[in-house]
Amino acid sequence: MNISDHLELIKTQLEALPSKPTIKFFSGELEVDDLKNLKLDGKRPYILLSCGGGNVPDRNSRVKLELDAMFGAWVIGKIDPTTHGMSSIAADTAVEIAKMIENFRGDPKTNTKIPVLQLIKEAFNGVTDGKSDFSAWSVIWSQRIVLV
Repeated sequence: MNISDHLELIKTQLEALPSKPTIKFFSGELEVDDLKNLKLDGKRPYILLSCGGGNVPDRNSRVKLELDAMFGAWVIGKIDPTTHGMSSIAADTAVEIAKMIENFRGDPKTNTKIPVLQLIKEAFNGVTDGKSDFSAWSVIWSQRIVLV
């Protein structure tokens, strides 16, 4: 399996979430400027899904060429009109993702370990881009995958 194949498996799982998110792959560090052109409707969150690579375990502690990869989902949602900068759709979807990740191994032939949730955190709050106000949450996890 390669990294993009594993991201496709995760994307398929995320597309089935109750919030019906829009999902795009993303590379790099997330900055507010990266979010300026997203089309937010207030009903569905936007998810930017990425893999930042990771460490290759020592040869003596692995079976094949494996990677302890770090994955991330940045969940962006329009802020609720009755709050002071909160997006309940973004916060709730971040929790949905965390629940899904803890129970999703992916392909058991190429994923030798279950994912380990590392972080759920609000990344940006009530940010305005001139068109809409949004909040972004990050969900970070690690997983050992076999690179074949």
